Amino acid sequence: MLLIVGPKDPLMSREAASPWLLFLIICGTIPAAVAGFLGQRMVETQLRSPLILAIAMIGVAFLLWLAEKKAALKKGLGELSWGDAVSIGMAQAVALIPGISRSGITITTGLFRGLTRQAAARFSFLLSAPIMAGAALKKLSDLRHTGIVETDRLPLLLGFLASLIVGYLTIQFLLRFLQRNTLYVFIYYRIILGAAILLLIKFAGFRP
Repeated sequence: MLLIVGPKDPLMSREAASPWLLFLIICGTIPAAVAGFLGQRMVETQLRSPLILAIAMIGVAFLLWLAEKKAALKKGLGELSWGDAVSIGMAQAVALIPGISRSGITITTGLFRGLTRQAAARFSFLLSAPIMAGAALKKLSDLRHTGIVETDRLPLLLGFLASLIVGYLTIQFLLRFLQRNTLYVFIYYRIILGAAILLLIKFAGFRP
Protein backbone atom coordinates (compact mmCIF):
# COMPACT_ATOMS: atom_id res chain seq x y z
CA MET A 1 0.00 0.00 0.00
CA LEU A 2 2.97 2.29 0.56
CA LEU A 3 3.56 2.16 -3.18
CA ILE A 4 0.20 3.80 -3.75
CA VAL A 5 -0.21 6.19 -0.84
CA GLY A 6 2.75 8.47 -0.32
CA PRO A 7 3.45 11.46 1.91
CA LYS A 8 2.38 13.88 -0.84
CA ASP A 9 -0.79 12.01 -1.72
CA PRO A 10 -3.39 14.73 -2.51
CA LEU A 11 -6.20 12.51 -1.26
CA MET A 12 -4.66 12.03 2.18
CA SER A 13 -4.28 15.67 3.22
CA ARG A 14 -5.55 17.16 6.48
CA GLU A 15 -8.52 18.55 4.60
CA ALA A 16 -9.53 15.08 3.43
CA ALA A 17 -9.39 13.75 7.01
CA SER A 18 -11.26 16.58 8.78
CA PRO A 19 -14.46 15.88 10.76
CA TRP A 20 -16.27 18.64 8.84
CA LEU A 21 -15.40 17.05 5.51
CA LEU A 22 -16.55 13.67 6.81
CA PHE A 23 -19.89 15.27 7.70
CA LEU A 24 -20.10 16.77 4.21
CA ILE A 25 -19.41 13.37 2.63
CA ILE A 26 -22.30 11.91 4.63
CA CYS A 27 -24.57 14.78 3.52
CA GLY A 28 -23.53 14.26 -0.09
CA THR A 29 -24.07 10.51 0.08
CA ILE A 30 -27.69 10.61 1.28
CA PRO A 31 -29.31 11.79 -2.02
CA ALA A 32 -27.62 9.06 -4.08
CA ALA A 33 -28.40 6.40 -1.48
CA VAL A 34 -32.09 7.35 -1.45
CA ALA A 35 -32.24 7.56 -5.26
CA GLY A 36 -30.54 4.20 -5.62
CA PHE A 37 -32.91 2.55 -3.16
CA LEU A 38 -36.06 4.01 -4.71
CA GLY A 39 -35.18 4.32 -8.37
CA GLN A 40 -32.73 1.58 -9.33
CA ARG A 41 -35.41 -0.78 -10.65
CA MET A 42 -36.99 1.94 -12.79
CA VAL A 43 -33.59 2.91 -14.22
CA GLU A 44 -32.79 -0.70 -15.11
CA THR A 45 -36.15 -1.34 -16.80
CA GLN A 46 -37.07 1.99 -18.42
CA LEU A 47 -33.98 4.14 -18.97
CA ARG A 48 -31.50 1.75 -20.57
CA SER A 49 -31.56 2.66 -24.24
CA PRO A 50 -28.95 3.89 -26.76
CA LEU A 51 -30.90 7.13 -27.31
CA ILE A 52 -30.91 8.04 -23.61
CA LEU A 53 -27.23 7.10 -23.41
CA ALA A 54 -26.33 9.39 -26.34
CA ILE A 55 -28.39 12.32 -25.05
CA ALA A 56 -26.85 11.97 -21.59
CA MET A 57 -23.31 11.83 -23.02
CA ILE A 58 -23.79 15.03 -25.02
CA GLY A 59 -25.79 16.76 -22.28
CA VAL A 60 -23.09 16.28 -19.65
CA ALA A 61 -20.48 17.46 -22.20
CA PHE A 62 -22.45 20.69 -22.63
CA LEU A 63 -22.67 21.18 -18.86
CA LEU A 64 -18.92 20.56 -18.52
CA TRP A 65 -18.24 23.13 -21.23
CA LEU A 66 -20.54 25.65 -19.52
CA ALA A 67 -18.82 25.06 -16.18
CA GLU A 68 -15.39 25.55 -17.75
CA LYS A 69 -16.52 28.84 -19.33
CA LYS A 70 -18.62 30.34 -16.54
CA ALA A 71 -17.59 28.87 -13.18
CA ALA A 72 -15.45 30.86 -10.72
CA LEU A 73 -13.08 27.93 -9.90
CA LYS A 74 -11.77 29.58 -6.73
CA LYS A 75 -12.76 27.44 -3.73
CA GLY A 76 -10.53 24.74 -2.31
CA LEU A 77 -11.69 21.58 -0.57
CA GLY A 78 -11.41 23.28 2.82
CA GLU A 79 -13.95 25.91 1.75
CA LEU A 80 -16.63 23.37 0.82
CA SER A 81 -20.02 24.24 2.34
CA TRP A 82 -23.01 22.15 3.34
CA GLY A 83 -24.89 23.48 0.32
CA ASP A 84 -22.02 22.48 -1.97
CA ALA A 85 -22.00 18.94 -0.60
CA VAL A 86 -25.77 18.47 -0.94
CA SER A 87 -25.77 19.90 -4.49
CA ILE A 88 -22.96 17.58 -5.57
CA GLY A 89 -24.71 14.69 -3.82
CA MET A 90 -27.92 15.38 -5.73
CA ALA A 91 -25.91 15.39 -8.96
CA GLN A 92 -24.47 12.02 -7.97
CA ALA A 93 -28.02 10.71 -7.62
CA VAL A 94 -28.77 11.76 -11.22
CA ALA A 95 -25.81 9.61 -12.33
CA LEU A 96 -28.07 6.56 -12.00
CA ILE A 97 -29.21 7.43 -15.53
CA PRO A 98 -27.06 5.59 -18.11
CA GLY A 99 -24.59 7.89 -19.87
CA ILE A 100 -24.38 10.38 -17.01
CA SER A 101 -20.92 9.70 -15.65
CA ARG A 102 -20.88 9.87 -11.85
CA SER A 103 -17.50 11.58 -11.74
CA GLY A 104 -18.38 13.80 -14.71
CA ILE A 105 -21.62 15.15 -13.26
CA THR A 106 -20.25 15.57 -9.72
CA ILE A 107 -17.13 17.40 -10.93
CA THR A 108 -19.31 19.59 -13.16
CA THR A 109 -21.58 20.48 -10.24
CA GLY A 110 -18.53 21.21 -8.10
CA LEU A 111 -17.26 23.63 -10.74
CA PHE A 112 -20.65 25.37 -10.87
CA ARG A 113 -20.43 25.73 -7.08
CA GLY A 114 -17.10 27.56 -7.48
CA LEU A 115 -14.66 24.77 -6.62
CA THR A 116 -11.34 24.49 -8.42
CA ARG A 117 -10.99 21.56 -10.81
CA GLN A 118 -8.77 19.69 -8.35
CA ALA A 119 -11.06 20.31 -5.38
CA ALA A 120 -14.10 19.17 -7.37
CA ALA A 121 -12.30 16.00 -8.50
CA ARG A 122 -11.08 15.23 -4.97
CA PHE A 123 -14.52 15.60 -3.44
CA SER A 124 -16.00 13.53 -6.26
CA PHE A 125 -13.61 10.71 -5.40
CA LEU A 126 -14.23 10.96 -1.65
CA LEU A 127 -17.99 10.96 -2.29
CA SER A 128 -17.70 7.79 -4.36
CA ALA A 129 -16.27 5.69 -1.50
CA PRO A 130 -19.49 5.13 0.52
CA ILE A 131 -21.53 4.65 -2.67
CA MET A 132 -19.12 2.01 -3.97
CA ALA A 133 -19.08 0.27 -0.60
CA GLY A 134 -22.88 0.30 -0.39
CA ALA A 135 -23.26 -1.00 -3.94
CA ALA A 136 -20.77 -3.80 -3.24
CA LEU A 137 -22.60 -4.83 -0.06
CA LYS A 138 -25.94 -4.84 -1.89
CA LYS A 139 -24.46 -6.97 -4.68
CA LEU A 140 -23.04 -9.42 -2.15
CA SER A 141 -26.42 -9.58 -0.42
CA ASP A 142 -28.13 -10.34 -3.74
CA LEU A 143 -25.56 -13.01 -4.61
CA ARG A 144 -25.93 -14.75 -1.24
CA HIS A 145 -29.37 -15.89 -2.31
CA THR A 146 -27.83 -17.69 -5.29
CA GLY A 147 -25.03 -19.35 -3.33
CA ILE A 148 -22.37 -17.71 -5.49
CA VAL A 149 -20.79 -15.89 -2.56
CA GLU A 150 -19.96 -19.15 -0.79
CA THR A 151 -18.45 -20.87 -3.83
CA ASP A 152 -16.69 -17.90 -5.48
CA ARG A 153 -15.70 -15.79 -2.51
CA LEU A 154 -12.05 -15.29 -3.53
CA PRO A 155 -12.76 -14.12 -7.13
CA LEU A 156 -15.37 -11.68 -5.82
CA LEU A 157 -12.94 -10.29 -3.25
CA LEU A 158 -10.16 -9.95 -5.83
CA GLY A 159 -12.52 -8.23 -8.25
CA PHE A 160 -13.61 -5.76 -5.58
CA LEU A 161 -10.01 -4.98 -4.59
CA ALA A 162 -9.02 -4.56 -8.24
CA SER A 163 -11.85 -2.07 -8.80
CA LEU A 164 -10.74 -0.07 -5.75
CA ILE A 165 -7.13 0.08 -6.91
CA VAL A 166 -8.06 1.02 -10.48
CA GLY A 167 -10.44 3.71 -9.22
CA TYR A 168 -7.79 5.12 -6.90
CA LEU A 169 -5.09 5.20 -9.59
CA THR A 170 -7.53 6.78 -12.03
CA ILE A 171 -8.34 9.66 -9.70
CA GLN A 172 -4.63 10.12 -8.96
CA PHE A 173 -4.00 10.51 -12.68
CA LEU A 174 -6.98 12.85 -13.03
CA LEU A 175 -5.79 15.10 -10.19
CA ARG A 176 -2.34 15.41 -11.70
CA PHE A 177 -3.83 15.97 -15.15
CA LEU A 178 -6.04 18.79 -13.86
CA GLN A 179 -3.06 20.60 -12.34
CA ARG A 180 -2.02 21.63 -15.85
CA ASN A 181 -5.04 21.00 -18.08
CA THR A 182 -8.72 21.80 -18.49
CA LEU A 183 -11.60 19.36 -18.92
CA TYR A 184 -11.97 19.95 -22.66
CA VAL A 185 -10.52 16.56 -23.62
CA PHE A 186 -13.37 14.89 -21.71
CA ILE A 187 -15.89 17.24 -23.31
CA TYR A 188 -14.72 16.28 -26.81
CA TYR A 189 -14.72 12.58 -25.90
CA ARG A 190 -18.32 12.68 -24.70
CA ILE A 191 -19.54 14.66 -27.72
CA ILE A 192 -17.82 12.32 -30.18
CA LEU A 193 -19.10 9.17 -28.47
CA GLY A 194 -22.63 10.55 -28.09
CA ALA A 195 -22.72 11.62 -31.74
CA ALA A 196 -21.44 8.20 -32.83
CA ILE A 197 -24.26 6.49 -30.94
CA LEU A 198 -26.83 8.80 -32.57
CA LEU A 199 -25.40 7.97 -36.00
CA LEU A 200 -25.63 4.26 -35.25
CA ILE A 201 -29.27 4.69 -34.22
CA LYS A 202 -30.00 6.63 -37.41
CA PHE A 203 -28.09 4.59 -39.98
CA ALA A 204 -27.22 1.19 -38.49
CA GLY A 205 -30.63 0.18 -37.23
CA PHE A 206 -29.87 0.42 -33.50
CA ARG A 207 -33.06 0.43 -31.48
CA PRO A 208 -33.40 3.79 -29.71
